Amino acid sequence: MLRRNFVATLTEFAKALRSVPGHKNIVLFSCGFARSTLAEDAGLRDAYEAMSKEFGASSSPVFTVNALGARANQLAAHYRGDSTLESLSAASGGRYFRDVARADTIVSGLQSATSNYYVLGYYINEQWDGRFHDVKIHVKREGGLVSAQSGYYNPKPFAQFSDFEKKLHLMDLAFSESPPLQNPIELPLVAFPCHEDSCAYLIAMTGLPLEVVREVMRPPVELTSIVIDQDHSVVESKAGSIQVPDLAKKRIVYYTMMPLKPGAYSCILVIRNMITGQAARARGTATVPPMSASGLHLDPLLLLIRTSAEDTAYFRLAKRGPKPQGEAAQTLDELFPFLSNRLMPVIDEIPAGTNHLFGIARLVTSSPAEAQIELTAVAKPASGGDGITISPSILKKERRGRIDILLLDIPLPELDPGDYDLMLMASDVNSGMRVEVGRKVKLAR
Repeated sequence: MLRRNFVATLTEFAKALRSVPGHKNIVLFSCGFARSTLAEDAGLRDAYEAMSKEFGASSSPVFTVNALGARANQLAAHYRGDSTLESLSAASGGRYFRDVARADTIVSGLQSATSNYYVLGYYINEQWDGRFHDVKIHVKREGGLVSAQSGYYNPKPFAQFSDFEKKLHLMDLAFSESPPLQNPIELPLVAFPCHEDSCAYLIAMTGLPLEVVREVMRPPVELTSIVIDQDHSVVESKAGSIQVPDLAKKRIVYYTMMPLKPGAYSCILVIRNMITGQAARARGTATVPPMSASGLHLDPLLLLIRTSAEDTAYFRLAKRGPKPQGEAAQTLDELFPFLSNRLMPVIDEIPAGTNHLFGIARLVTSSPAEAQIELTAVAKPASGGDGITISPSILKKERRGRIDILLLDIPLPELDPGDYDLMLMASDVNSGMRVEVGRKVKLAR
């Protein structure tokens, strides 16, 4: 069992190396498996051969060094591991070194093999069947020693991936700029902080244009959310099968939310079809600031556009359940109570011809009963120039302790298409305190 686990672990390691670009050289110090072990166990022998091929297919030649060295000669031939080490090196494109005690020979051999090599390539008829194809390399020069991988694997259908391979596929989608197996559909993502009395949240959302992602959204579908802090540590990672929404809806909004400490974060949402592997992803960054010490705090706006029909649906990975006293908010409408399926979040850009935006603002005050708040807004061209003043009006208001939640009507003046910083300012007439917060918007052409 230990031998099988060892081979299985190295096989997964070899598969993972496919995602690492370039030529990878591995030096393995080992006594190898006894010849009799592989001769008597056909399953282990097949797994060992497959492992050796996987290292070669991932451009990772294994240079094996016999850790027993000359002491191996004291063993009967069927107890020696030299032939298994040689076969691993031969299949992967590495080289076998017989004696660990001959350090100078090993070092010079490694230096020669890893610093002088040819990269050969040829066109193949790619078929998605996962089959291994042998490659033989011959040289005309007499006395030449050829070390090369024994072949390559065709890609295989996603449905045939092992659980480990599906995890590698997910990591490629989440973190690789150009995943090797596909070009995922790139979706916009908006991420912003939100404060309550007891904690701060980070909310990340993306909109799904169904005409683009329809094939991805055929069940079964998996949604994964990953959040990474400024120290490159994963602070949230969750995945699960999701209920595919009514595809008759025109706008589907997926989101994730989590309580987090102040800091800078990167957010990733990946949606995968678990039959085909087709995927869409959304990536972005956000900063969760500490609560303002001035006694007046304003969170970034959740910008919205009114639609003519009830065709916007909001979905979150985690299902909503009973909320015990004091537990963190679980759904978006707990923090933004004025949401409806007639309001579409501004995630990417504002459609051309839009003359009204709506926004939900959360204002935290130290003495809400005494505060008299005035709001103003300015649209500043990202390219520079004077800002344009906007006068938002409050349509609805809900108070929760020290927090005022405001539904705003934001008239848009005639603006040229392009990128803007939309700044919202709140001033307390009584205390003179003033805060402002901004978010980037883009007006479509």
